[in-house]
Amino acid sequence: MTDGGLFAWGQNINGTLGDGTLNNSSVPLGVKFPKTVSAVTAAAAGTFHSLAVTNDGLYAWGTDIAGQLGTSLTKRKITPAKVRAEDNAAAVGAGEYFSVALQPSGSTRSSSDRRGEFRITDIHFHAPDPATGRAARGG
Repeated sequence: MTDGGLFAWGQNINGTLGDGTLNNSSVPLGVKFPKTVSAVTAAAAGTFHSLAVTNDGLYAWGTDIAGQLGTSLTKRKITPAKVRAEDNAAAVGAGEYFSVALQPSGSTRSSSDRRGEFRITDIHFHAPDPATGRAARGG
């Protein structure tokens, strides 16, 4: 396993640090990714879980009490678990009991139910129009 360049520290009661233990740490520890991960391009931390976009896809770890890991396991994971093979993400965000992922196409996926499923939405993000400052319309 490798750290993929991502380090975490602090409270680890739910495996949020992803180092394979439940021990708190006051110093940075490498997150324990599978060997297929060589680089992390984005990461986010929620209250009880963490997310990372890697060269090998989207990974999540920590507690899964509300399905926020998106792995459909609803169990605690103390090392990163791949969300789904078909889930690609450009950016991620996390809250207390939910996760969101921005796909390269601009659509989003979110986990907000107890089944831990990421659902494609019709939300698209657009850059503001430089002339008006308003978000462009479209889908």
